[in-house]
This record gives sequence, C-alpha cells and structure tokens, in this order.
Amino acid sequence: MIQLLLIPGASVGSISIGMSRESVYETTGEPDSTFLKSRSSTNPVEVYNLFGLHVYYSSNGCVEFIECFKTNETQLMLGGTTSVFDTDANSLISTFTEALTLIEEEPGSCYISKVHGISLWRPTDEERYFQAIGIANGAYFA
Repeated sequence: MIQLLLIPGASVGSISIGMSRESVYETTGEPDSTFLKSRSSTNPVEVYNLFGLHVYYSSNGCVEFIECFKTNETQLMLGGTTSVFDTDANSLISTFTEALTLIEEEPGSCYISKVHGISLWRPTDEERYFQAIGIANGAYFA
C-alpha cells in the first residue's frame, strides 16, 4: 500500500501547493484524466486515480487545491501516524477543533479550517468517516 503524507495547507505526498504543473508531472507523472469542475471553469482538474487525488490549478498553472479520496491502493496519513480515511470523523474534527468552521449549507458534513488549510467532507453527519479531504493555503478558503 502506498502511504501519502498529508500536510495541511502545504502538500499531499510529493504534490505541494504552489507547485507548477510541470513539476507535478515530473514527480507524479501525467494525470489519468482531466475534467472541468463547472461550466464556467477554465482550468481543468487533473485526476490521479491510483493516489485518489484531484489536483486543481490556478490561472498561472500552479497547484492551488488538492482533493483527496480513499482508494484501496493508497493510505493518506496525517502527522505520519493517523490514517485519515480510517479515523472516525469526530476524532478528526477534534484534531482541528479550535480552527474548524462549520459550513452552514452542509451542517455536520463539511468543515473548513482556514488556519490549517484543510477541508473535510462527508455526505451527511451520520457518516462515520470523511470521504474527501481538501488541502490548500488559507487564502484559498477566504
């Protein structure tokens, strides 16, 4: 199993916030596919299925957001010891409790910490585990 270290606000594995598209390709390879997040999007999101990653780029071609999903091949690690997608959502929330802000449109299911540069998402507050984790610098969530 591949372990990727998640550093809130900074990186996932070898992909760092602010990294150029070319540098991502050098360290991670070409993406499996791309898509536009919405009809008004101009920058394609790059998909790395093996790693469970969606990489978003700014208009200047640098990584601005990394969205992570659970896969059978990859384990996303926080602090080197916590497997993010195998940790109870309430425990993960308590890790960031002082800086987390509840997104009111999705009560109990979507949290953002501008201080830590991380977002946590699950479909409902009844889900035991988060299904997506996002990493960005704090300004992205402003």
